Amino acid sequence: MRLVEERSGLSTRKLAARLLDDYGVAVLPGTDFGPGGAGHLRLSCAVSPADLDLALERIREFVSDLAVASLTDGGVHVGS
Repeated sequence: MRLVEERSGLSTRKLAARLLDDYGVAVLPGTDFGPGGAGHLRLSCAVSPADLDLALERIREFVSDLAVASLTDGGVHVGS
């Protein structure tokens, strides 16, 4: 996530909020668990394999959408 954080200009806290608000995936910023968690997101694997697959697909979509936004209009829209 550090690379995504750097390229998007969004903190892991903002990335986590966007994932929940826009993609329905609940994750926590790694910094909620201490400074060693900077640049990471935490997620729970205590769900069914189908739910985990869906969450991972949505995370892939989110990262892809961030990349497209940065290429097409030079930025990521926070709070869109």
